[in-house]
Amino acid sequence: MEPHVWTPFARRSTLVATEQPPLTPVEATWSRLEEQLAWYSRQASVSRRAYRGVKAGQLVVAATIPVIAAAGVTSAVVTASLGAAVLLLEGVQQLGRYHENWLNYRGTAEALKSERALFLGRAGPYTDPATRDRALAERVESLIVSEYAAWSAAQEKAERGAAVHSPT
Repeated sequence: MEPHVWTPFARRSTLVATEQPPLTPVEATWSRLEEQLAWYSRQASVSRRAYRGVKAGQLVVAATIPVIAAAGVTSAVVTASLGAAVLLLEGVQQLGRYHENWLNYRGTAEALKSERALFLGRAGPYTDPATRDRALAERVESLIVSEYAAWSAAQEKAERGAAVHSPT
């Protein structure tokens, strides 16, 4: 039977078969730090691009409305369609929470980078050789759990808000 590694977070939950020998506690912590740093950095970049893309689309469409009006295009359908497109793009941004995710993921990635730098520099909470490995594991997990809790709370709040505003 193959050993398994499990990540307990809903967004990242996977059960992966591996044939590698078990990692030492320090190797496991360092591996987790690097994996999470890469994930948060990647997701921050994806969210940033999505946010900026949607906002750029909104600006282009919104800027087109007065140009069409000034050009004498009197079709209410065209003007209404462009206005609806702006609204639709804002809805996409709100549903995807791209801006909030970008900021939260980037903040977590930067905090993980800071922990890595402090650990490598044997600074801050990592000066004592007897406790530095355990401190790194605890602080990395604390950052990850805190971000996940904030993400979860935001999702629940958004769902409650949607339930309040939805017609039933």
